[in-house]
Amino acid sequence: MVAERTKVSVEFLQLLQGQQVLCDVDLKSLKSLGNGGEIAELSCIICPSVPLIIKLLKKEDFHFRGLNETATKTPQGITGCNLLHASVLVGRLELVRFLLAEEDFNGINNFLGRSGYNALHLAAKDGHSAICQELLDCERFRAANASTTCEGTALHVAAQYGNIQVLTLLLDSEHFTAINEAMQVPSYHQDCRGRCGQTALHVAAVHGQQQAAQVLLDHPRFTQVGAVTKTFKDAAAAADAAGHPSLGRFIRDHPKVRQFRRMPNGAAGYGGLIRRQFERSGAHVDMTPMPCGCHGVRGNSAGIHRFAPGNPYLVTVMPLLVNMACSPAPEKNEKSKHVITQDSWRLVKIEPEVQDIADHFGLDERITGKLQEALNTRPDPGTDLEVMWEILDEARNPPGLTMIKVKEMLDGTFRMGEQKDARGLMESMSQ
Repeated sequence: MVAERTKVSVEFLQLLQGQQVLCDVDLKSLKSLGNGGEIAELSCIICPSVPLIIKLLKKEDFHFRGLNETATKTPQGITGCNLLHASVLVGRLELVRFLLAEEDFNGINNFLGRSGYNALHLAAKDGHSAICQELLDCERFRAANASTTCEGTALHVAAQYGNIQVLTLLLDSEHFTAINEAMQVPSYHQDCRGRCGQTALHVAAVHGQQQAAQVLLDHPRFTQVGAVTKTFKDAAAAADAAGHPSLGRFIRDHPKVRQFRRMPNGAAGYGGLIRRQFERSGAHVDMTPMPCGCHGVRGNSAGIHRFAPGNPYLVTVMPLLVNMACSPAPEKNEKSKHVITQDSWRLVKIEPEVQDIADHFGLDERITGKLQEALNTRPDPGTDLEVMWEILDEARNPPGLTMIKVKEMLDGTFRMGEQKDARGLMESMSQ
């Protein structure tokens, strides 16, 4: 009787017979029943099946051949898209619930092509907080803390697009623990290397998301308010560099940041700040001078990781920063000692005489800098440079021979035979 008067679809007839189907019921066709009374509300249980999911997603221009197959066609040319990814992209919560409960579906933790996005990243990007909650509550979903290729974790993504509900959900969820993790970008992505070391607060600052930055700063689980990137920029400096000075001031004026920036007694600048945070993390500074003139730093890696969790760059450079912070300032008349490292030649000032020999024999910038470094360690660099002219004038490969002589200068064996002959001549003359 109802079916005849309402002229609904076959799927609704199946629903009336007690079958649970996936369909959009045509409520407009149900104008009246019985004595002209209108239907005010109609509810049904949604229980999709794989064929119906594929049929429904096909209307959204997603073409699939089976449950565990990737899409043969997507609306934006996305590669590696499975049924779960497509369901999240179209924002269908009931489809996501079905796929998470389907034992035969094995693509829950799969990533989306080269971007490294999983279902949680996609939901965080589009602001689907209900889908994020379903993913976090699913025991089979084990990629909650995973990072994308260039955009960090789901928390980074939510902060970037200003999805506050998702951001709050991730901060409050016990299943998401990568709250203080810093972004790591592969070396082959040269355009994104500036993002290395960015926390979610950095991302919110760079993209001008003040509300997201406030949520992060106000939440007790987010503690990396003073973390710096690989270019040594904190969140406030990153906001200033991205053209958001008001957001930079907001971050600096936040009580959590002001407390972090407060200097200890007798300390000033970032040196005291680093030393205080390093000691608070469980390690301590040993002020006993080493033979090289530096100060030792003792502490375990666990203590360092408590200061910079998930940021291997900070963990690597932290002992160096603490040494720099704790070393006594040199006297005004004392010249700072140049420490020769692999890239220290970039800091050397090239003298005109050294540049002349480099131009004459075709030495590149690196070899010229290393030659200048070696000459700076010699007691008589003028005489050494004259000898180098004579040596390179007869060389078949001047750049290669220059590097050999640079090593001899640093080892103290350059012109050793000439010096021995001169000492022998002086001794014979004195007799």
